[in-house]
Amino acid sequence: MKTVAFDVDGTLIDANDKPRADVVAMLMHHYQQGDKVIVWSGGGVDYARTWVNRLCLGKYVYRVLPKGRGYDVDLTYDDQIVTLGEENVCVGPGDHEERW
Repeated sequence: MKTVAFDVDGTLIDANDKPRADVVAMLMHHYQQGDKVIVWSGGGVDYARTWVNRLCLGKYVYRVLPKGRGYDVDLTYDDQIVTLGEENVCVGPGDHEERW
C-alpha cells in the first residue's frame, strides 16, 4: 500500500475548473489498489476539500491536506515538477520547459 497525493489546480482540474478525467481515473485506480489517497493544494485544506466535494471524490480520499513537505508520501501527481514524494509524476500539458 502506498500513500499517493494529488494536487488540485492543473492536476485534478484544468485551467477552466473542469475535471481532468484521466487524472481522476488514476486517483480512483490508486484507491481500488488499496493505496491511501491524499488530495492537497497550495490553496489550503478548505480549497482542496471544496474540490474533493465538487468532484464527488470523498469516498476515495483518505485525507485532505495543505500541500507541502513534511508528509510521508510515496507518490505525487502534480501539473508541475515537484519533489514532495519519493516518486513524483508531472501530469502537466508539457508546454513549458519546467514541465516533464
